[in-house]
Amino acid sequence: MLMRMADVQLAFPYLLLALTVAAAVKPTIPILIVLLALAAWVVFARTTRAAVRRELAMEYVQAATVLGASRLRIAMKYVLPNLLPVLAALTTLTLAALILVEATLGYLGIGIQPPTPSLGGMMQEGQTFLRSAWWLTVIPGSVLFIVALALNLVTEGLRGHLDPRLRGLR
Repeated sequence: MLMRMADVQLAFPYLLLALTVAAAVKPTIPILIVLLALAAWVVFARTTRAAVRRELAMEYVQAATVLGASRLRIAMKYVLPNLLPVLAALTTLTLAALILVEATLGYLGIGIQPPTPSLGGMMQEGQTFLRSAWWLTVIPGSVLFIVALALNLVTEGLRGHLDPRLRGLR
């Protein structure tokens, strides 16, 4: 049932949902956090389910089951160590995407409201001064780019460091 709810949410464009909610209520930081969590839970739920199912189908897990290992032992010894690298990488990638969504909402004027700083809000405010003070838009945009790039590089590093299948390749 949870995966069907995820399918329904994936069928509905998230940005449209965020625009609708943000237009209906005054956008505050707690509301923005709830909106971003609603966007992210689906990816985590589907990825976790797929990774667990993949691990449970592996021959070494089936062999442990035949030898009488408990479900808790199989989960802790075989499934969890192979699930953690996937979730760590997914967390950093999702964080980068959520930062971009927040900046998009701020740029459109329905994210965090001034005087609270937001990269998207800074870019939107600086847009009117683009010819005379271009740095008001370029610097927040560059920061957004650098943060997203850094999180993607951290993802690669985490995956290479945590994934047991890649440890021997370094």
